[in-house]
Amino acid sequence: MIENLVEEAKKGSEDAMERLYGLFLKKIYNYVFMVVKDEDEAKEITQETFFKAFFNIKKLKNNRFFEQWLYKIARNEVLQTLKRKKRFVGDEDLFVKENGKYHVAAVDMGTSPEKKCLDGELKEIIDRAIDLLPPKQKEVFVLAVIQKKSYAEVSEIVGRSLLSVKSDIFRARSSVKEYIKKNLGLDRNGN
Repeated sequence: MIENLVEEAKKGSEDAMERLYGLFLKKIYNYVFMVVKDEDEAKEITQETFFKAFFNIKKLKNNRFFEQWLYKIARNEVLQTLKRKKRFVGDEDLFVKENGKYHVAAVDMGTSPEKKCLDGELKEIIDRAIDLLPPKQKEVFVLAVIQKKSYAEVSEIVGRSLLSVKSDIFRARSSVKEYIKKNLGLDRNGN
């Protein structure tokens, strides 16, 4: 289905472009927002990502890779924005802490005040755990764990080897788990 929409978009179909936009808008926005942590900036970068994607869609050689290509464009837009704002120097500082914490997807708070309190505390612990990850681990962790991309897709998006990506995701998962255990007062057996 997506491959057909991409093919139609390459032929200039505005309907196909609108449908692709609808399918990927939330994913791309969430990814961008997790990096820049600013709603207005995330909206602007997301719009620029889709503008560039549709302007250059004929350059996409294989329609099956549209989503990875779109994420690459979004990543490049994020990097360019951060460079312009001088919030980082190179990949090592891609995820600079700014005005607080790194934010993950919203936790379902339910209706009970106790549940809200516990979920809020857990979300803060998870946010801190992710915030403490080295930049390269944080980037691949967000794409793989939060955005649910395959390791191959993450490798393609960030332009690193599959082995390097797998290794960083494993390290990031381990670090996050250990941080959560430590801050929830759990021992090694989860007690």
